[in-house]
Amino acid sequence: MNMGVKYYIVRSTYGRLDRAINELYRKTFPEAKAVQDPVREMRDKLQAAKKKFGVLGSGSSALDVMKAVTEGVPKEVRVNFFEFRLEGERLKLRGEAQSFEAVDKVKAELEKAEPFAEVVVKNTRMGVQNKVKFRMEIKLKQEV
Repeated sequence: MNMGVKYYIVRSTYGRLDRAINELYRKTFPEAKAVQDPVREMRDKLQAAKKKFGVLGSGSSALDVMKAVTEGVPKEVRVNFFEFRLEGERLKLRGEAQSFEAVDKVKAELEKAEPFAEVVVKNTRMGVQNKVKFRMEIKLKQEV
């Protein structure tokens, strides 16, 4: 008798949880048809949304990466960025600074930033008005 009562309680609890999950799925995706495994479907749709809206495998969005770059540039260094291109787990920057030393300072500070695994200065050259033009490639950390 005791086992029967426990079985009934457990089964009714699981039934309530299944109904709650299905209801949440219907509220979240009202256009979707009934599915066998709503938890798996929600995970799949979440992954698709992350790809569509730019959330990277590192767990960072493009805005998070841009913020890390902005905060990583030392306050005393004047830098203008002309290109910010995020391609998968790589960020490509193109900009200009006041000196070669300023580019080195930016590189050193960006290497300390949380989402970045590796920062490489690809090209530096003297441009017009004694400004140093540079390109950087930054590899983002993978999600652990």
